[in-house]
Amino acid sequence: MKNLLIFLLSAGALAQAPVAPKPPVPQMANAFFICTEGCTITAMPIGTVYQFGTRGKFTPPVTTTASTALPLYAYYTVLGDPAEGLVKEFDVQQTTVPQTIVYTAQGSTTPVTVVVPALAPVNKPGATVSTVFTGNPLTCFEQKSTAKNPDGTDGKTYLIISCGPLD
Repeated sequence: MKNLLIFLLSAGALAQAPVAPKPPVPQMANAFFICTEGCTITAMPIGTVYQFGTRGKFTPPVTTTASTALPLYAYYTVLGDPAEGLVKEFDVQQTTVPQTIVYTAQGSTTPVTVVVPALAPVNKPGATVSTVFTGNPLTCFEQKSTAKNPDGTDGKTYLIISCGPLD
C-alpha cells in the first residue's frame, strides 16, 4: 500500500509539472477578430486557422482538425500566454470562403454567431475573375490569366476554377 501511495504521489507531481511556454509570434496574415479572452468557442469548421494574443504577440497559428476538442476556452491557461498581463483576443484567419464561428462571451450563456467574410479573389494583372456559381454549399470563382512570353508577347492562357464551401 505504501509503494502504491508513493507512486501515485510521484505521478501526480509529474502531471503538475509546468509546460514550457512557446515564444510569441507575430499576428498571422488576414486575422479576423472573433472575441476577447475568456470567451468559449462552441463551433468552428474543421480547417479553421486560429491564433490567440494581442499587440503583435500571439501563439503560433493552430489549424483545427476533426480531433479538435470543442468547446474551446479562449484563455491563457488553456492556449498559452504570449502577452503576459494583457487581455488577449481570439482571431481566425480569413480564407477564400466564409467561415461561421459560434462563441459565448465570458459570463454569458447566449451564443454569438460571427460570419468571417471571404477574402476577395486576387485579380492579378492580365487576369479576369468572375463568379461562375454561387449556391449551397459551394461558391466557385473562375480566373483567366494570360502568361507573358520573355519577349513581352502574350503566351498561354490559363483558366483556373476555385470552389469552396460556404460554411
